[in-house]
Amino acid sequence: NAKEAATEFVKRLRPTDHISILAFDSNVEIILSSSEVGNKEAVLAAIDKIALGGSTDLNAGLIAGYGEVAQAYIKGQANKVIMLTDALTNTGVVDPLQIMRNSAVFNEGYNIDISMVGVGVEFNTDLSRQITDNAKSSIYFINDSEDIKKVFIDEVESLLCPVARDAKLILEFDQGIELETFFGYTPTLKRNRLELDLNNMNKGLTQIFLARFKVNSPDGSLPPVIARIEY
Repeated sequence: NAKEAATEFVKRLRPTDHISILAFDSNVEIILSSSEVGNKEAVLAAIDKIALGGSTDLNAGLIAGYGEVAQAYIKGQANKVIMLTDALTNTGVVDPLQIMRNSAVFNEGYNIDISMVGVGVEFNTDLSRQITDNAKSSIYFINDSEDIKKVFIDEVESLLCPVARDAKLILEFDQGIELETFFGYTPTLKRNRLELDLNNMNKGLTQIFLARFKVNSPDGSLPPVIARIEY
């Protein structure tokens, strides 16, 4: 199912887009090194060669994937790793914090995003959330084969159809209310102003932000909260 989904992904790429394909178990194998899509038949043939493996060295696969994207990095364009995994890392570096730090080096230093596509009934959500614990990355949960295809189609549409670069969410509120919790992310809070870097926004993006406020106004009125996106 994953190979079928990857095939749908490739079919929608442009000949000048860059792609690389890696497989990882206890070792990392570069199925197709970073190159222009060009002849799609060659790319599809590379996908068809992928077979089931054994253990999961997620850290090595992650770093190798980032390295391939870095080779073809183009500033101002979509540069992303898409990883299909159960995230049950059991060989190589297994410390979640170290894996998260290794990923963050590429997210922040090279501005490379990542989408984690979770497969398997025991998908390690905790580790995957740590790796994608910022507004620049995304995580998907797969229920069936159609879900996988939809994720890949959504991903290619977002890569090819950028809407805004270096976006920022801003919430502004007055003294009558107090921000208690902003769920899922770590924004910057300056008095009555919240800022959260979102990086790139692409076609089909769906992102939910949830905040809890406490009303402090003497008369119990609800002061407004102004939300806007800058880019």
